[in-house]
Amino acid sequence: MKKWNCISVVLAVAVCISGSACAQTPASGKAVELFQKGMTMIKEGKLNEGLELLKQTTVLEPEKPDWHMDYGSILFNIGAQLFQKGNTETAKPILQESERQLLLATDLFVKSTDSAMKAQCFYLLGEIYRHVINDKEKAKSFYQQSLALYPQHAGALEALKGFGK
Repeated sequence: MKKWNCISVVLAVAVCISGSACAQTPASGKAVELFQKGMTMIKEGKLNEGLELLKQTTVLEPEKPDWHMDYGSILFNIGAQLFQKGNTETAKPILQESERQLLLATDLFVKSTDSAMKAQCFYLLGEIYRHVINDKEKAKSFYQQSLALYPQHAGALEALKGFGK
């Protein structure tokens, strides 16, 4: 089983952790507070409680793609780790919610100003389709969409090498 390199996930979350680094509009103080508290709880091993707080940021500010990307990226990271450990039944619903959040983020990001963030979402969707759903054509399509927005995306470039592009 392939080991996922989750560095890009961590970088995406680190860039958006304040909710304003890649935001179209500044995040509310309440959303930032919920996000930071949720991240702290996850680091302390309180996964369910932390994820619930992160989910609340998407409810509090549903029009902000940052929160959906952050939440979807973190779910991806958790789901990928579970999947690698063989906990596929536990991983699948987490990765399905990750997919939903990342697709929503791609719809909300504005192409002209958020292409790197949108490209990262497409890359993560490609990873889900390639390694979990086993739909190589859809995965390839997501990687190509990532590169169309951000041609130097290292993860998407590397993934497409596996397809003989």
